[in-house]
Amino acid sequence: MLLLKCQDQLLHLQNDLENLIPLSLKVYASILKIRKGNPFLQDVLVDSWPDFNAVLVRPQREGQSSDFDTYRNSYVYFFKDPGSIPESFMEAFDWTQAFEVQGLQCSLQAMLVNAAQIRQARAEMATLITFIQEKETCVSIPNLSGPKMAEMPSLSVSHTELVDKTWAFGGSDSSQQYVKTCIENSPSRCLMTNDCRTPISWALTDQYGAIRMAYTLPQHRGKGYAKCIISSLSDELRQGGFPVYCHVEEDNTSSKALFKSLGFIEVISAKLLWFHSSPAAK
Repeated sequence: MLLLKCQDQLLHLQNDLENLIPLSLKVYASILKIRKGNPFLQDVLVDSWPDFNAVLVRPQREGQSSDFDTYRNSYVYFFKDPGSIPESFMEAFDWTQAFEVQGLQCSLQAMLVNAAQIRQARAEMATLITFIQEKETCVSIPNLSGPKMAEMPSLSVSHTELVDKTWAFGGSDSSQQYVKTCIENSPSRCLMTNDCRTPISWALTDQYGAIRMAYTLPQHRGKGYAKCIISSLSDELRQGGFPVYCHVEEDNTSSKALFKSLGFIEVISAKLLWFHSSPAAK
């Protein structure tokens, strides 16, 4: 696999991948963010250049974090031809670490499982629904009762602990650092009232430009706050040239209904494959 280093190469790749959305969605959005400063310290690899088939976005090897930090040890991939995957592709992962792989071509699953078995690594997998919003949907902030007024700023680093402890995959030092990095470097929105400076609803985006961690405090649910948060966040992403998308678990009926109400469309052909590998115990 070849490492792309210059902006001209990344721009060329970005333009090619734009024509291959939705299957290239995660890699395309990753490259956009890398070209805007690379805050998540990622590298882009291809199997050949300028004609390529395989693309892999992976964490930079220098300055590596913990071998067990799967939030940072995260990879996304895309193939023009999934039936022709180079042998060098599986060697581009660091199998001595715990890591996750994400992609919208589930045909890679068998190859990942086989590679993990050869290396005696433990593997977990899941598939999620992909939703894309192609048109703007404007939702205003709902009227609040009494003298309260609401505003929708970006999340602050001071909100890191709150977001992390309400996130289904949070609760560790690594997850909290990941949430902080997302807040510092990616678009986010929260809803706060003038009588309480703690967010009551929020959502952010990750290193792949996907909307995630959407949450409303239980006592404030059912009032349309999440809709206005995600609508505002979607507008910011679109204005920044990013695709507007998210992934939802198959059985999460409330989230599916929420995104559909905002004009998000399920992409049947691009389910997310999530693969997690942990090295065998020494």
